[in-house]
Amino acid sequence: LNNYMNLSPKSPENHFSDKLPLYCYSRGMGALGLPGDLSSQSRFVRVAFTKMNSISGSSESESVSQFFHILGSVDQQRGCCDVGNGKYEITIYTSCCNANKGIYYYTT
Repeated sequence: LNNYMNLSPKSPENHFSDKLPLYCYSRGMGALGLPGDLSSQSRFVRVAFTKMNSISGSSESESVSQFFHILGSVDQQRGCCDVGNGKYEITIYTSCCNANKGIYYYTT
């Protein structure tokens, strides 16, 4: 994650040169350089960034919803990662558990 410590949920400031009037032309530019490929390393960095910068409500249902949105940022879609013999990497389900209450949540 050290390679990505410059990433931010905020808009970046111009540190390139004070002689050039450089401005953000789009939202999300603080995350330029965030990996977007399907490798496990890139998916780890992406989910770590999302987890550390996302904001959840205080209720359990809001937290569970946020959890599934975070994992959704690295879902594998059928056809995008060929593993051979007509098979593909795919996210079948995601799950989490409230161990204190014995509640198991999942999405398919």
